[in-house]
Amino acid sequence: MNRVAHEPGYVLHHYDWSESSLIVEVFTRAHGRVALVAKGAKRPSSNFRAVLLPLQPLLLAWGGDAEIRTLKSAEWGGGQVMPLGDALLSGYYANELLLRLLAREDAHPRLFDAYAALVHVLASEGGDSLHAAALRAFELLLLRETGHLPSLAAETLTLAPLRAEAGYQLAAEGGLQAAPPGQGGALPGRSWGLLATALPDALALLGRGEPPGVQEVGVRVLEQIGGTQVTKRLADVTFDADAAASVRLRAVLALKKLDEDFAAGAISDVAQDPAQPQGLRQFAIDQLGKRAVSILEDIARDTKDQPEVRAYALAVLYQFEAARAQDALMSVQDEPAMKPFIQQI
Repeated sequence: MNRVAHEPGYVLHHYDWSESSLIVEVFTRAHGRVALVAKGAKRPSSNFRAVLLPLQPLLLAWGGDAEIRTLKSAEWGGGQVMPLGDALLSGYYANELLLRLLAREDAHPRLFDAYAALVHVLASEGGDSLHAAALRAFELLLLRETGHLPSLAAETLTLAPLRAEAGYQLAAEGGLQAAPPGQGGALPGRSWGLLATALPDALALLGRGEPPGVQEVGVRVLEQIGGTQVTKRLADVTFDADAAASVRLRAVLALKKLDEDFAAGAISDVAQDPAQPQGLRQFAIDQLGKRAVSILEDIARDTKDQPEVRAYALAVLYQFEAARAQDALMSVQDEPAMKPFIQQI
């Protein structure tokens, strides 16, 4: 019997198998789309009932040699809430695309990473514009991964190069073709060219001219790709004063996930840099953790630093080293600038 354990996956769809059991279609990173029978999942006492939900990261285990395998366990991977409203409908739509376009047992790890990034964006409070951008990007990545995406550098039927200012649309049957004048939803040839470049290179999504929503999608995609070049680029974004705060915060989290040691240095630098925005510094202080209590203490004692940030560092220090925090508090409590904030600790 073939057994698989601790496999990252998402529920795409489920339907009845018997009075007490379900057939669950899941999308996994190493095994692609897999059909599993969840025995007893419909019973009120089943552990599967609260876990086998769509758009939630899971760790799955199954066994068997038949086309439909037997689900052994399912654990919630944590880290995000269920999308709501239109974002939830967008997630269901993405699931339907995967069900229709992917064959069973055909692994697409890059597509899985893109799907995980999409679900993360849909569960965020980024707004409709960010959700729409992420969904459109996923559609194109899905088409490319499954071999259905035509070249975005030329018209599909004539192979004529795109004109920079002319409008083009991607049609289901005709591929990329010229759009009639005034056609809604058409993009200029220049934009299709940029998409053709950005799809294989997510670093392009972090260009300074891109809107914050597009840059956030870029950070999330890069987080799934990893590598030295990506780590350095994310560090640059973290210190880019021209980048939106939401993009810089996302870059900090991505750094921490990709390279703990490298991220520790970058996060420490952000936390201690008075030139950085207060909100970003407080976020970095939250990420420092127990290993950086000396840095927290230094920030709290620095009389030249912002009182709000010093008090915040002091409050975080209390969580890890109460004695050191108390000593720091005693040394700063008589400073006039600190008194209003110390009272809130």
